[in-house]
Amino acid sequence: MNIREISEALEINRNSVAKYLDVLTTREEVEFKLFGKSKVYFLSQHVPVSTLIRFSSNLMVIINRDLQIVQITDAFLCYLGMARESVIGTPINEVHTDLLINDSVQAWCRESLLGNETAGEICIMGDGPRQYFRVVSTPTRFPDNTRGVIIFYENITERIQAADLLRKSEEKYRRFIETANEGICAVDRNFHITFANQKIADILGYPVEWVIGKHITRSMHPDDQEDIQRKMQNRLEGKKEDYERRFIKKDGSICWLLVSVTPLMTTDGTFDGSFAMMTDITERRQAEDVLRESEERFRHLIDYVPGLAVQGYYLDGTTFYWNKASERLYGYTADEAIGRNLVDLIIPQEMQEGVKNAIAEMAVSCQPVPSADLRLMRKDKSRVEVFSGHAIVQIAGKPPQLFCMDIDLTRRNQAEQAIRESEERFRQVADNSNEWIWEMDTEGTYTYCSAVVEQILGYTPVEIVGKMHYYDLFPEASREELRKITFAGIGRCEPFSRFINPAVHKNGSIIILETSGTPVFDSTGRFAGYRGCDTDVTERRNMENERKTALEQIEKNIAQFAMLGDEIRNPLTVILAQSSQMVPAMEEKITLQVKEIDRILNRIDQGWIESERVRSFLRKYYDISLPEKKVHSRHIPAGIDPERTNES
Repeated sequence: MNIREISEALEINRNSVAKYLDVLTTREEVEFKLFGKSKVYFLSQHVPVSTLIRFSSNLMVIINRDLQIVQITDAFLCYLGMARESVIGTPINEVHTDLLINDSVQAWCRESLLGNETAGEICIMGDGPRQYFRVVSTPTRFPDNTRGVIIFYENITERIQAADLLRKSEEKYRRFIETANEGICAVDRNFHITFANQKIADILGYPVEWVIGKHITRSMHPDDQEDIQRKMQNRLEGKKEDYERRFIKKDGSICWLLVSVTPLMTTDGTFDGSFAMMTDITERRQAEDVLRESEERFRHLIDYVPGLAVQGYYLDGTTFYWNKASERLYGYTADEAIGRNLVDLIIPQEMQEGVKNAIAEMAVSCQPVPSADLRLMRKDKSRVEVFSGHAIVQIAGKPPQLFCMDIDLTRRNQAEQAIRESEERFRQVADNSNEWIWEMDTEGTYTYCSAVVEQILGYTPVEIVGKMHYYDLFPEASREELRKITFAGIGRCEPFSRFINPAVHKNGSIIILETSGTPVFDSTGRFAGYRGCDTDVTERRNMENERKTALEQIEKNIAQFAMLGDEIRNPLTVILAQSSQMVPAMEEKITLQVKEIDRILNRIDQGWIESERVRSFLRKYYDISLPEKKVHSRHIPAGIDPERTNES
């Protein structure tokens, strides 16, 4: 039908029919053929592109050369949330969506109108999550031969996000591989290295570029070749393994690596390479070698140390170690002891139940029982006193082990008994002595006092030891002065003897002490205090004072006797002078009496001379200083012949 026939049939003017036919033609719902100048229209015999576009699930839009929307898919309308009627015929820059109002999209459309297909990606920064689209702008022609553009939108958000995640993941794992403390490498099916991280290059001392492409055995120790071949065969068979391997570094030194290898197999089970992680364990191996040597030295030491008996037991009591000292202490050889239970070996009958319980407790708690003095049993059933210490040793992969370390206390006990007896003898001597025996530290605090102190000062040892300084016993009036004097001597660490000093009795009376002491030094030679004794000399000092007083009185008496002779002779001289004036008989009588008196005085003078010798002896014997005797000259009255007087 031509336009006129359709217009008459529908009763619509020709212009409107022509316009609608153009739209239907564009939508490929109708077709036309030219017969001369007339167009004959008929229904399209194939599915129109517009229909395909309309029901496509993709975002697609067709625009004409004026950039007006001619066709749009339902999916696009749904994305826009708009009706078809409000979109068809609208310029793309008036549709409020970033998919169309986009400088890149509009530029691509203009390029396609020139006949060029363009493509690119855009990012939509809406209120929601960021979205990514791939845009393909393809040129097309309408039935009237005018140019148009078909724009395809592919939502690639998930792909972009997945690619971004993959990139971040790859970056993360690349950083992990490059910064890992382990060397990481991959080899191909021929065991040539295809990848190596920086760590493995650092371990071997080569740059990464040198490592890549080398055979995996290139740096392995030549002495390990046999085992290397076995490991490579295991890899061909798809076996995963962990092992330790020696490598030769660039500088020629040896390093040990812990290698963990995983084979890579194809779907048909063919070996296609392997992936390995390598940890440098050189320091650990060196430490193990040092530890092994140390253990050898320790075992040798423990085996032959004479004073320490060491036994090793499992926690069921079975013996697995028995050193030489244990053989000497208990009488069993190592061959006799190993394999037997300790309860049957060295535990007396009366202790066996308790030891069994202790072993059971240690098996549960893995904690040793405290060390203690024990009385154990020798092979000959005799008893031996030991100090027994215990230790639980736990080694990875092995059951806990109990080690007992026993020290023979026989000599120690004998020495302690001797010390106790010596101390008892000393205590008895000290307690029965008249001297107070003491010890004090560097500060002057008493650390030991014999019981005699109570007899001397009234204090018990408990009241003094650790509580009083030696200077606390000085009288308060002279305490500070005496403390300074004695501390000066203590500072010189010199012995002293017979130091006379006063002390205050518990009852307040003054006691005179004679003190002697000697410095004490510890095992390092450091001054540790003083040890000494005090003697109560109060009574002796009082007696000495009394003797001195008595001797002084004797001196006074002797001096008085000497003065008395002079006092008598002087009057006799006067009497003799007066007698010469008397009758001869009286004169003779008086003269005889004067001579008798003079004779008596001479005897007194002779006694004075003897007393001088006695006095010198007493001064020397008692060490008493007395004043010098004043010498008195003898006065003989006139008329008396001295010689005759002496003879008389």
